[in-house]
Amino acid sequence: MDGEPLWPTVLVGTLREPYKFQLIELPAEPVPAGGGSASPAVYYVAWRWTNASSAADPVPTPLPELVTQSAPLVLAPVAHAADFAAYYMAPLLGAYPVGTTNGSLALLGEWSKWAPVSRNRISRLEVTAATVTTTAALTVHLMGIAGETVGLAVATADLHVTSIQCAIGVLQTAVVTVIQYRGQVIMKCSN
Repeated sequence: MDGEPLWPTVLVGTLREPYKFQLIELPAEPVPAGGGSASPAVYYVAWRWTNASSAADPVPTPLPELVTQSAPLVLAPVAHAADFAAYYMAPLLGAYPVGTTNGSLALLGEWSKWAPVSRNRISRLEVTAATVTTTAALTVHLMGIAGETVGLAVATADLHVTSIQCAIGVLQTAVVTVIQYRGQVIMKCSN
């Protein structure tokens, strides 16, 4: 389906007790830009969006956390029967060596939307894996309406989130390039 999310999404409604979401089978990472085969994603960045309705429980800014097979995502209960929360997980991509978080990035996408990484918005994702001397790079191909502004976010393995506002060009596309340089995430929009 065109509009389905690229990453796992868990929707929780009126959960009254905490619940551990255990990763049993890990989906594969996208195939690296230089070719090769997909490898299992070992680490995920997870975040939550909620419609919390009371003044005592305001809508929080999403705070990402690292999720692995040995460190499950704990789904928090909601405060009121009408409240609900959506949880999202994005794989850390491009780590070196494989099985670590070294140099990796997670594409959070439009992380305040219901489908933050949708095939309706992202037409292609290229992952350049980290090496001994470089970190991972992501190239995100966007589509939309000419002049539309798209907010895109990424996270590093240490859960630092960086975002960019990117305008869709006259050809209804744009490209966001993401790299890490000297510990800083650099995002560039081309349209």
